[in-house]
Amino acid sequence: MSGGMIGGGGSNPPTTTKGDISGFDTTFARVPVGADGTVLTADSTTALGIGYAAAAGGATVNNQEFILSSTFTTTSATFVDVTNFNLTISNNTGKFFCSVSSNCYNSSSGSANSLRLVDGSTNQDSFGFDQVSGNYTLGASFSYTGDNDGQVLKLQANADSGTLSVLGSGSRYSAHMDILEVS
Repeated sequence: MSGGMIGGGGSNPPTTTKGDISGFDTTFARVPVGADGTVLTADSTTALGIGYAAAAGGATVNNQEFILSSTFTTTSATFVDVTNFNLTISNNTGKFFCSVSSNCYNSSSGSANSLRLVDGSTNQDSFGFDQVSGNYTLGASFSYTGDNDGQVLKLQANADSGTLSVLGSGSRYSAHMDILEVS
């Protein structure tokens, strides 16, 4: 057999203890089982080139979900924060993915309305829509990715006329923001 395996009829492997494995440099040698919680890893500082070590850290995943607690209304023609609709991103070296879904309507037909996502103090993504007829509910959804740097993500809204309502809890179509952070 190739690859350092001993075929049938060969000598016994050098293992002596449950969990031992065989290694090879110029001859077969015992690689003793590692301590609980350690992993087998390449290690050029050992005679056989392998050994046991503490497991390296893997990715940390954090998920946040926020649902607007009550319907927000505005008559402002300039962007204003949707009250209590913000999430703080972790401050680490990772990345995040954000998905925002919102249902809203304006009581005034023909009004121009907008929603936008703000990352810290930077406007990132926006969604504009015209109210075709009064009290028609429109769903808006957008996504955004960025660096985990402790910033606050928030939703802002405006309406050029009438009253824009962003639906909150108590509605089947409450506005929500989902964040997936990986570091």
